[in-house]
Amino acid sequence: MKASWNQAEFETLLTEFIVSCDEPFDHVESEAFQKLLRYVHAPACKELQIPGRTTVCRRIMKMGEDTIESTQKMFSVCISIELNMLK
Repeated sequence: MKASWNQAEFETLLTEFIVSCDEPFDHVESEAFQKLLRYVHAPACKELQIPGRTTVCRRIMKMGEDTIESTQKMFSVCISIELNMLK
């Protein structure tokens, strides 16, 4: 069964690709890369919207902020548990 198109999911996957492959943000604006994405997207009903480097940069920075925030929460829980064990 073919999944329906989800632009937000596409942008998340694209951002994760840029991060995991250590690609520069402007890679998404490369004509060859855009041609590849449009080719694999051709069977879909909607036109492919490829975010630009500024959007990719913003999403990556947000991912970093979210990671820092979740790590801080994790450590605060660990510290609270440890302090409770010392009482």
